[in-house]
Amino acid sequence: MAIKASQIINKKEGYNVSIYGIVSSGKIWEFGKYTKNNEFFKTEAYTISQAEVILGILREIFTDCERAFFSNKMSVD
Repeated sequence: MAIKASQIINKKEGYNVSIYGIVSSGKIWEFGKYTKNNEFFKTEAYTISQAEVILGILREIFTDCERAFFSNKMSVD
């Protein structure tokens, strides 16, 4: 629900971007994505022993967020 609420707030502000969510106990990590088309995807649970996979997913999320930020920033300015 928090991801959907974030998307609603963003749309009211004029941003139509995918929203990511991360749930972690520190040992177990799960990732979710709510797309601009109202689709929700989530990963399987990863353990800290899969640190390279977790870091790769985080890198992809941050890259996508940076791309979305700069493309929206340019269109708003």
